[in-house]
Amino acid sequence: MTTVSGDPIVVLLVEDDDALADLTATYLEREDDDFDVTTRPDAESALEYLGDATVDCIVSDHDMPGMNGLEFLEVVREAHSELPFMLFTGKGDEEIASDAISAGVTDYLQKDTGTDQYTVLANRVRNAVEKRRSQTALREEKHLLEQVLATTPGSVVFQPDGRVASATDRAQATLGLKDAQFPADPDWTLADLDGDPLGGNDHPARRVADSGQPLHGERLAVVFPDGWEKYLVMHCAPIFDDDGGVDRVVASFTDITDRVRRERELARVQTIVQAVGDPVYTTDEDGVITFVNDAFEELSGRDRDDLVGSHSSTLMTDDDFAEGTRVVSRLMKGDGESATVSLTGEHWADGVDHLDVHVGLLPEDGGFRGTAGVVRDVTEQRRRERKLRESEEKYATVVEEANDGVFVAQDGVLKFANSEGAAILDSDPESLEGTPVADVVAPEYRETVLSRLERRLAGGDPERRYEFEALTTDGDRTPIEFTAATITYEDDPAVLAICRDVADRRERERQRRRAETIVETAPDAVFILDEAANYVDGNRQAADLLGLPYDELSDHSVPELVDDGIFEREVVPRYRETVAALLSSDNDHDKGKFEFRVHPADGDETRVVECHLALRPHDGDFRGAIGVLRDVTERNRRRRELEAQNERLDEFASVVSHDLRSPLNVATGWLQRYRQTGDEDTLVTVEESLDRVDEILDELLTLARDGPDSRDPEAVPLQDAAAAAWNAVDTGDANVDIDTDDCRVTAVPSRLQELFENLFRNAVEHGSTDHASRTPESVVPSERPVQPDGAFRESAAVTVRVGELDDRRGFYVADDGPGIRETNREDVFEMGYTTTTSGTGFGLAIVATTAENHGWDVTLTESADGGARFEFET
Repeated sequence: MTTVSGDPIVVLLVEDDDALADLTATYLEREDDDFDVTTRPDAESALEYLGDATVDCIVSDHDMPGMNGLEFLEVVREAHSELPFMLFTGKGDEEIASDAISAGVTDYLQKDTGTDQYTVLANRVRNAVEKRRSQTALREEKHLLEQVLATTPGSVVFQPDGRVASATDRAQATLGLKDAQFPADPDWTLADLDGDPLGGNDHPARRVADSGQPLHGERLAVVFPDGWEKYLVMHCAPIFDDDGGVDRVVASFTDITDRVRRERELARVQTIVQAVGDPVYTTDEDGVITFVNDAFEELSGRDRDDLVGSHSSTLMTDDDFAEGTRVVSRLMKGDGESATVSLTGEHWADGVDHLDVHVGLLPEDGGFRGTAGVVRDVTEQRRRERKLRESEEKYATVVEEANDGVFVAQDGVLKFANSEGAAILDSDPESLEGTPVADVVAPEYRETVLSRLERRLAGGDPERRYEFEALTTDGDRTPIEFTAATITYEDDPAVLAICRDVADRRERERQRRRAETIVETAPDAVFILDEAANYVDGNRQAADLLGLPYDELSDHSVPELVDDGIFEREVVPRYRETVAALLSSDNDHDKGKFEFRVHPADGDETRVVECHLALRPHDGDFRGAIGVLRDVTERNRRRRELEAQNERLDEFASVVSHDLRSPLNVATGWLQRYRQTGDEDTLVTVEESLDRVDEILDELLTLARDGPDSRDPEAVPLQDAAAAAWNAVDTGDANVDIDTDDCRVTAVPSRLQELFENLFRNAVEHGSTDHASRTPESVVPSERPVQPDGAFRESAAVTVRVGELDDRRGFYVADDGPGIRETNREDVFEMGYTTTTSGTGFGLAIVATTAENHGWDVTLTESADGGARFEFET
C-alpha cells in the first residue's frame, strides 16, 4: 500500500528480545513494502540512532534494560514533539496504558500470540505516519499562501464567515479599510456587475469555505454607502487548518472599475450605432475592421465574426481599395472632415451592385487611429437611373422580342400587334392593323371583352387579367390569357394588352388535375418537399399517416417533424444520404428507398413506413424531392412472425435431433440386450425410454401449436383456471394456495390452463423431494382436488401460491422450493433447458411462448419463501 506522499516509512523498532525484534521487523516489512524497519535493543542506542537518522515512527517495548518505554518516550518528546511513538508491550495492565496515554504516546498495543497482531501494528503505524505527513503538508501550504499574500499588492484574507481578517496596504486603500480594526466587518456590500447585492451564502469567501475549492475570475462590484461603486476581478483560495478544515480564504483582486466603465460606454455607443438603420463600421490604423453593426453584417452578407479582424480590402476590388486609400490620405492631410467613396458590390451580399461609403477619421489621440464610415446601398438608385436611360432604347426591342403577344386597341380597333401577337391569330402585324377587336374574339366572349375595354378607356378599373377564346383569321379558336392596362398611344387613350396562348397550359392543367386525382386516390401517402425539406404539398393519406390536419401539412418540415417526435431522428441522415446518392447518379430516373418509424401526432400506433424517394425535376440546382410513404407495419410484422416460426422450426429440429436421440438410443440398446439374453427386466428400461419419447413429443406438439391463437380470448376467472390446472397435474403431496378473489384475465382458457399446468409441474418436480423420488409407476393424479374456493391443504412437501400482483395488473405463481439461481433465470425459458434427467426442458418454454402470444410480460424472481416466483404483467 502506498502512503500519502509515496515515500518509504522508516520505523525504529526498540526491543530487547532479539528474536522478537527480528520477527516483528520481518512481519512489518512483509505487511507493507514501503516499511523500512531498523531495530535497536534499548532506549540508549535508539536515541543515539535518532541523532543521526530521520525516522517516521518509533515502535518501542515497555520493559527494557536501562530506560523503560515511557521514560524513552519522555526523552524523545523533548526533541521530536510530533514524531509518532507506538508502545508495543507485553504488559497490558490499565496503569501502564493510562500512563502511556498521559505521556502522549501516539498509540498503545499489547503484544499477543499469533501473527494478526502485526497486521494491526502495521495499520496503526501507517495511519499515524500518514496523519503526521498530511498535517505537515497543510502547514507548509498555509505558510506558502501566507508568503504569497504578503507579496501580493491587492490581497485580502477573509474569515470563513466573510469578515475581513487582514489586507495589504493597497487592498485597504482600494476597499476603504485604512483605519479598520481586524477582523473587520466593512460597511460596503458586494454585488454583481448589475448592482444586485449578493446573498449571504453567495459571498466568495463563504462559497470557498463551504466547498474547499478555489474560485477564479469572479467579477464583483463593491458598493459603498454613498452609492459609489468599484469593480473587481477576484481570485480566491482556501487556507486549511491542521484538521483539514478551511481556516481562512485568501483573495487577490484587480481593480477593473475603469475597464467596466469603458465597456459600458462602448456598449452604450454600440447600442446607439446598432439602432442606426444604415450600416456602420470602424477600422484601425492598419485598415483592419474593428466593429460592424447588424445592418453592415446584413449588407455585406458575412458574419460579424468573419468581418471583425479581417482587412477592409477584402470587401473591395483593387480599384476600389486604391480610391479609398487616396481619399483617406486626403483626409489625413486635412482636406475636409469626411468624404464619399463609391464602391462596386462585387464582394458584398447578393443583389448589392453599388455602394456609397461616407468615411471620416476616428478622433486622434497622438496619431491616426483609424476610420469610421456609414455605407449606403445605392444599387436600386443606380438601377433606376440606368433603366430610365435605357427604357426608350429597349421599348421597341422588348415589344418585338417578347414571347407574349402585345396589342394596342383604340377606338374599337387594333392599332398595333407585335410578331408574337400576330402569330397567335395566324396573321402578320400589318394585316391586323385596323381590324375590329370584335372580329378577333369568339362570339360568346365579345360582350365581356368589349365592355371591359370601354370601361377601362373611360377611367374605370375592370378586371385586368382574364381568359377568353380568340378567333384566328381562319376562324379557328385559341384560348388566350389577356392582361390589360391603360396607356397613351399617339396622344390618345388606348388599351395595352399582353396576350399569351394558353392552349399548352390548359393541356398541362388537365394533366395536372389527372395526376392530382391519381395521387389523392392512391392508398399510399404522397408528399413533395422543397430544397430545405419543407413540405410543399401532399395528399390526405400523408396527413392521416402523420396524424396531422390536412391543411397544416405544408406548415412543417422534415426536421420539425423530427423535433416534434413524429419522425424518428434517423430519418434526417437517411434522407440526406438518399438525396446525395440520387444527385450523384447518372440516371435521372433513379429512385431511393429506406425505412423509418412514424409516431402519429394524434397518438395512433407507431407505424413502420417504406419511403420511396425521387428528385423533383431540376436544371442543375436541387429543387427538392417527391416521395411515397408506404405503410409496411403489417408486412414487417408478418415477416417477423414468419422468422419466429422458422426459428421455432429450427429449435424443433434441434430438439428432435438431440433430445429424442438419447431415449431412442437407450431403448434400442436395451431392446438389443433383451434379444441377446431374453431378460424381460430390460424391457422396463425400454418402456421408460419410450415413455420419455412420448412425453417429449407431447411437449413438442404443445409448442408447435402454441403460435398466435385463432380463437378469441375471453375474460377467464383466474381461480377457476388455476384450480383446473392443479387437478390435471400429478402434484403428489404438494399444496396450492389460490388467492385471487374475483380476478379475471383476458386469455384463451385452454392456453391459460396449460400455462398453469406447466408452472405447477415445474414447481412440484423441482421443489418436492418426495415427488422427485417416486418411480414412474407410482405417479398417479392427486386424490385431493382443489376446492372451488382455493382453500389450503396441509403441506407435506412444496406449497404453490397463485395471486394478483400488488403494483400492476397481472398475477404470479410462486413456490417455497429451492428456487432458481439468478444466473440461470434467463436460461430456464429456453427450449430443452432442464436440470433433471427426467425433465423435458419444454415446460417453461411453453409458459414463455403462451405469455408472449397473449402479449404478456413474464419475469422470474425469488419468492418470499426463497423459491421461484413467476410474475405475469397482463
